Amino acid sequence: MKYDRFSRNVQQALNVIAQLEEEYNIKILSIAEPIGLPPESPFYFQLRTQMLLQAHVERLIIKDRTLFGMQKAKKDGRYLGQAPYGYKNGRDYDKKPTLEVVPHEADIVRKMFNWYLDGYTQAEIKRMAEPLGFTKKGNDCIFRILSREVYIGLVKIPAYKDEPEKYINGIHQPLFDDKTFYRVQALINRKNQPKSQYNDIAYLKSVLICPKCFKPLTCGKSKGRNKYYWYYECTTHRKSHSIEVAHEKFNDVLSEISFSHSQLEYMKEEFRRKSEIRHKENKDRLPDYTIRRTAALHKMENLEEKYILSNIDDKTYSKWKDKLYKELDLLERQIKSAQRKKSQFNEAFYDSFKNLNNLSYIFDNLDVQKKKTFIEIGFGRELLYDGSIYRTAYLNPIFLPKALILKRKGLLEYNKKTGNSEEFPLRVKDGSRTRDLRNHNPTL
Repeated sequence: MKYDRFSRNVQQALNVIAQLEEEYNIKILSIAEPIGLPPESPFYFQLRTQMLLQAHVERLIIKDRTLFGMQKAKKDGRYLGQAPYGYKNGRDYDKKPTLEVVPHEADIVRKMFNWYLDGYTQAEIKRMAEPLGFTKKGNDCIFRILSREVYIGLVKIPAYKDEPEKYINGIHQPLFDDKTFYRVQALINRKNQPKSQYNDIAYLKSVLICPKCFKPLTCGKSKGRNKYYWYYECTTHRKSHSIEVAHEKFNDVLSEISFSHSQLEYMKEEFRRKSEIRHKENKDRLPDYTIRRTAALHKMENLEEKYILSNIDDKTYSKWKDKLYKELDLLERQIKSAQRKKSQFNEAFYDSFKNLNNLSYIFDNLDVQKKKTFIEIGFGRELLYDGSIYRTAYLNPIFLPKALILKRKGLLEYNKKTGNSEEFPLRVKDGSRTRDLRNHNPTL
């Protein structure tokens, strides 16, 4: 009908018209914009090009007006585009776009942020959120949620002409506070950074966290008159703390939470009682484990026979082979555990009680990497230090009875997490797996 319906890009339009005329002998004519000249005339080309140019200019004007309108709406604090998870697109009293909170989804988002601070991986968070109604797909769907400033009420204004990119407060309701969001961002950045070499002198490097910016403290040294003096430092605030003071205070914390003789005797007695029950249960389950292992081996033989006879394809064989291998591996470990003599199990466990009345000694004899794991299990992943006292939002349940004593002595302050977040889990690495021990007896 009109040339602006054919194209609003003059360069592309002329290229396509030239191709149609030269290769296919097709003429492009505008019905609503007749030109009183034959299409072969040079002046026809000139007039048509002017019409296409006018359509191109109109497109640029519309684009500029649209960008200006979007920029103005964002400066007013409005989020444009598809609503992120936890919100839905809505309209306010002026019929202008805004975000409305979806309560069920918003609760899942809050749990995701708290789970990440509790030490769960993004894959684990996704698995835990799916039974609650989380349906987003993709390997990076959790990362996208954890990285969005919109959840703390901010709206991103992209760079426009001479104005740089920036964030402003939006008119929508935030889902949680800024502190939680920036703690998560600091943790994500720490995970993405390459691991630096361990320092045997400053062994709390990357373990201690700045209480203001939640970034890990680095270490450095300065030359004195007769020796070097080491210190921990926040690179953002340029606040340094003596390593000797930090280590001495941490050793005092370990001395305070070390177990007394009566506590160790109680733990041993509890273990004796529970190990008797466990040993009996394992002994009763041994025949069942053996039968199941035999059945799994028989299934494996049938599977291999079907594969050799070409009754199943490679994909089906690989799928069931992996499944049966995992089942057999689990059964082998269960049988081995059930066959273990009670005396051997008790002897191995009692060895672990040695020196529990002196945790400083145990800690000093660990390598740097194991010291970091020790601190994470005991005090969580964020052990804050400001030069005077340690602070943490997680304390291993077995040390909770000493929390008030540690605070009164000015050694460590335990600030339990509040809100709808769950308790920090007690998690330990067991080979390639991570076990959650929250439901286990704290005394063990």
